[in-house]
Amino acid sequence: AGAALDAIRRVDRPAPASQLHVPRVARPWTFRLRWSGRDAETPGLIASGIAYYDVYVQAGKGRRRLLAKTSRTSRVFHGRRGRRYMFTVVAVDNAGNREGYSDRSATRVAP
Repeated sequence: AGAALDAIRRVDRPAPASQLHVPRVARPWTFRLRWSGRDAETPGLIASGIAYYDVYVQAGKGRRRLLAKTSRTSRVFHGRRGRRYMFTVVAVDNAGNREGYSDRSATRVAP
């Protein structure tokens, strides 16, 4: 019975949450994106932890594309002068729960 209860406590259903930090205006063309995340424990359950992050970029009015699938929490981005970029990060935990698309963060690369 104890083993069954322990197995139930390890079922992780809630999705993780992430937060993205980007400069509002980037003066050099190359800048660093940073993000963080957490897979919060709910009372009586054990969180599985974050497995990786999907980092997306959208240039101007173009389509959003996957920039990276990584377990790291930062990445250098090479922009082009005068362009505006929208970034989104999505956390995925070890149980396979995927965060919904979070708020996007915008960066403009200064001329």
